[in-house]
Amino acid sequence: MRTRESIPSGLLRIVRSVSQASVARIQRTSEDRESAVHDTRLAIKQLRALLRLVRPHLTGKFFDAEDVRLRDAARRLAPLRDVDVARRTIKTILGKVKHRKDGEAFERALDGFNQEPAVGNQPSAEQATRLAVQALEACAENWAEFPLSRDGWGIIEPGLRAMYRQNRKWMNRAVECGDDAAFHGWRKRVKYLGYQFRVILPLWPGKIGKMEKVLDELQELLGADHDLVILKGLLHRHPARFGGRARTERALGYLGRRSRRLRERSRRLGQDVFHDTPGKLMGKLRAHWKKWRA
Repeated sequence: MRTRESIPSGLLRIVRSVSQASVARIQRTSEDRESAVHDTRLAIKQLRALLRLVRPHLTGKFFDAEDVRLRDAARRLAPLRDVDVARRTIKTILGKVKHRKDGEAFERALDGFNQEPAVGNQPSAEQATRLAVQALEACAENWAEFPLSRDGWGIIEPGLRAMYRQNRKWMNRAVECGDDAAFHGWRKRVKYLGYQFRVILPLWPGKIGKMEKVLDELQELLGADHDLVILKGLLHRHPARFGGRARTERALGYLGRRSRRLRERSRRLGQDVFHDTPGKLMGKLRAHWKKWRA
């Protein structure tokens, strides 16, 4: 956000920039698919984060239509990403395993992923990316008709407060139950909040910049854990392809231990970054907004 820029104008500028850059990236077909899919999914998450930032001021119909279109585009890209992530995760693990039998289990799993056809029912890359382009372009067009007539901190605070509160809620849920879905839910909200903080970074670079940096570190930990969850799911569903039940069980045991270490680090970092109550943090941000706008 820029100092003399209205919030509706600033959001429109950001949405157009994110959408156009991502569409251009997709259409550069000479670049590798994995990077293009990754960048496109990041762009979609940024746009969904911005929708949530101003959600309290939108009609349910408008929000749902835009969010569902972007969500469905990301889901079509997910199978393409999952196999790429599984291969990359195994290669990382092979550089770290110490026990010979663990290494053999993951080498056999990698052989399975390198076979054709790929695991799972995947949409064609061409179809998935074409639909992603349509969703991104539609978001930019519809945002130009954005139903925001107000300006000021009051547009941002309710959505930002809600996302911060959701992070605390999902963190506690994930830590208490240890469920894969809860950690994934927390990870998504960490990403959304990080993108929202990026929008308001200029109003308090010191504090917000520090929080954004910690959120980046946190989402890296949660993202690494989610990559393990993806790999575990594929190994569990297709044991014969990856060397049989005994080898996949050994690999799954290693992944489980690695996941627990990542989640413990995430818990400690999350409790550090989310120690303020929503009201206390919003009060600080509101005061800095007034100074910045003045």
